[in-house]
Amino acid sequence: MKFPSLSILMILTMASIHTMASENEKQFTEKLDREYIQEVLAGKHHNVLSSREAVPSAQVAIDIAFSVWLPIYGAKSLENQKPFHATRYDEYWFVTGTLKTRLGGVAEAVIRAKNGEVLNVSHGK
Repeated sequence: MKFPSLSILMILTMASIHTMASENEKQFTEKLDREYIQEVLAGKHHNVLSSREAVPSAQVAIDIAFSVWLPIYGAKSLENQKPFHATRYDEYWFVTGTLKTRLGGVAEAVIRAKNGEVLNVSHGK
């Protein structure tokens, strides 16, 4: 009868060691991630975006805008604004939903084509 108790103790000990190892790995990974970010900001890493655009097409612009809109306006509201449209003006994408009635407005976003920066999010009236 002592063996089951010993087995349970071993399992609990192993689980505890695994949790500690996971936490140490997480801290180590976070440290490396933060160092990498600082190196990127200091210009120490190659950046493929220096020679191409992060948002090369209307669909990519719509995907970015939708990702930003979703937590703000919710799935139901956005579903009612489909289809979405993206138009390129110089170095910017202007993304909007479709107004299906004469009342209300639609989600809008302005996104920089070069790097995908969302410059503005609003809702028309």
